[in-house]
Amino acid sequence: AMARELATFGVDLVLTARRRDALEAVAATCQGVKVDIVTADLGKPDDARTTAVKALLKAHGERYGVGVSAVA
Repeated sequence: AMARELATFGVDLVLTARRRDALEAVAATCQGVKVDIVTADLGKPDDARTTAVKALLKAHGERYGVGVSAVA
């Protein structure tokens, strides 16, 4: 819900969760914005750090809204 809300304001997104299929389903509902998908288990410290770095690198020079949601 947060990703779709941000998309309505024209905010580009980096979506993160463990399951790519769940992220792709959410991304499909976010129209008119750029959506990047990063799969990771944020409960694992190394994955969380790697994800943060990937999101920052993708966002360099661009405006991104970053929301994190647990998708089972």
